[in-house]
Amino acid sequence: MHRAAPVAISGMGLVTAAGSCLPDTLRALERGGEFQPSPPPFAAAHGFPVFRCADTASGLCPERPEGRRGKRGRAGVFLNPPDAPVRLSRTTTLALRAAREAWRSAGFSATEEPPGLRLGIVVGTSVGASLDFFSLYAALKSGKNAVGLCPERTNDGCRTNALRRADGIRGADDVCGTDDACRTNSARGVDDVCGADDVRGTDDVCGTNAACGEDGAWEEDSPANALDGFPSAELEEYLTANPAQALGEIFRCSGPAVSVADACSSGADAVGIGAGWIRSGLCDLVLAGGADALSYITYAGFACLRLPSPTVCRPFDRRRDGLTLGEGAGFMLLETEASRRRRGVKAAAFAAGYGTAADAYHLTAPHPEGRGLALAVDHALAQAGLCVEDMAFINAHGTATAVNDAAEAAFFATRCPGIPVIATKGATGHTLGAAGAVEAVLSAAHLAAGRLPATANFREPDPALGFSPVSAPSPVRGRAAMSLSLAFGGNNSALILTGGEQ
Repeated sequence: MHRAAPVAISGMGLVTAAGSCLPDTLRALERGGEFQPSPPPFAAAHGFPVFRCADTASGLCPERPEGRRGKRGRAGVFLNPPDAPVRLSRTTTLALRAAREAWRSAGFSATEEPPGLRLGIVVGTSVGASLDFFSLYAALKSGKNAVGLCPERTNDGCRTNALRRADGIRGADDVCGTDDACRTNSARGVDDVCGADDVRGTDDVCGTNAACGEDGAWEEDSPANALDGFPSAELEEYLTANPAQALGEIFRCSGPAVSVADACSSGADAVGIGAGWIRSGLCDLVLAGGADALSYITYAGFACLRLPSPTVCRPFDRRRDGLTLGEGAGFMLLETEASRRRRGVKAAAFAAGYGTAADAYHLTAPHPEGRGLALAVDHALAQAGLCVEDMAFINAHGTATAVNDAAEAAFFATRCPGIPVIATKGATGHTLGAAGAVEAVLSAAHLAAGRLPATANFREPDPALGFSPVSAPSPVRGRAAMSLSLAFGGNNSALILTGGEQ
C-alpha cells in the first residue's frame, strides 16, 4: 500500500456514559477513579451491569430543517411533515447528538447546508443496522397488527423468510423452507440455548420483515408503503432505524449515505471509508463515525457467550472478569483541504492511515498472536507513511475479556514494545459498532490535549500479559496515535491519527 494524503478532521463529537459531549467525557477520564456501571434498562435474568448514556430527548429529533421532496415525489421520511417529529431510534438519537457536536465544532451552524459542497454520511453500527426490531416483534406478539407486514393466511405468497405469528401458528402452505424448518442456525432466547449457532429470537422468527401487499404478493417498495401514515409507533421506529438514512436527511446529504456493520470494528471502518471518500474526490465533507444503543438482543447474545463482567470492566487488569456493554456515539467531520482552507478552519487532527484485515481464526475470538491485527496495522502504517516507533500511544481495543486482552498483549510485546497503551472501555463500556469511532475521537482529542488519562479501572498488573497500560495521567510525547478495533468474525481494523494545527 502506498502512502496517502492525510485527511483533515475539522470537528469531533462524542456521547458516552462518561459524558454527554466530548469535553465532558475527557474531563471524566482525566478525573479517573473507578467507573461503575448500572443495572440494565430492561428485565434480564442474568443481571450483568451496563454503561448507559444520560437520556436523550425521549428519542425525538428536536431540531428539524424544512422538509424537501425525495424519490418518487415523497418528502424524506425524517422530514415529513416538518412540524411533526419522527420517533427516532435510540441509536439514531445518539448518532445525531454526536454528529451535531462534530458539525458545530467544525464551524457550521445547526441547520446550515454548505453551498456547493458534497456531504457524505457513513455510520458504523450493530444495533442500528439490524437489531432495532425488538419492540416491533413484541407488539406483534401482543396481538397488534402493523400495516404493511404480511398477515397470517394460507397460500399468502410470502417469500420463504416470511414472519411467523408470535404464537407459532401458520397457514398450511406458509412455510419457511424445506420441511418447515427455520435454518440450522436458528436462534433462541437466553434461557433456551440449543448450542453456539442455534439461537432463536424471542418471537421465533424465521426471517426478517417480509412484507406483502393486499393480495399477498411481495412488494419491493413495501417499507415505504408501510410508512405512509405511520400505522404504528413500533413499525415507524423499526423502519426509521437506519442511522445513515436519518443523518443523511437531517443534514441534507448530497453524497453517499452508508451504514457499516462489521461488528465491533464498524466505527473504525466508517472513519476509514469516509477518509477514502475524501481522498478520491467523491465528497467534500464526510460525517464519519459510529453509534449503538443498548439492546436486549445483544445483551442476551453476550450473556450466552458468558463474556460480560458481573462487576466492573477492568482492561488488562489481573482481576478482569469480562466486558461491560455500553452505548454511545462518536463522529468526526472529515473535510478536503480546499474546503477547509476556503472556510479558514484549522484541523483538529488528521486521519492519516487505515487498515483492515480478517484473521479467520474463530467466530468470536481473535487470533491468539494477533495475526490479523498485525496485518491491519501494517496497512494503516503504510498508508500513513509512518512506523510503529512514530506512535505516541496506542488506544487498545481493551475489552477486559481473557482472550482479547491476551491477544493484544501478545501483539504489543512483539510489535510495539515500549509504546504507551491506554484503554477506555472501563469508563464507556463496550459500545460495539460505535467503539472504533468513539475511541478514534478520544485518541485525536488526547493528541490535541497533549495528555493521556490513566486506563479506566486498571489497578493491578497481570504478570501473564507481560505489560501494563498507562496507569496515571501522563504527557503525550509525539504527534501520532494508533486506535485498534478487534471484532467478531475475525475483523481487525487500525486507524492512524496525527496531530492537528495549533
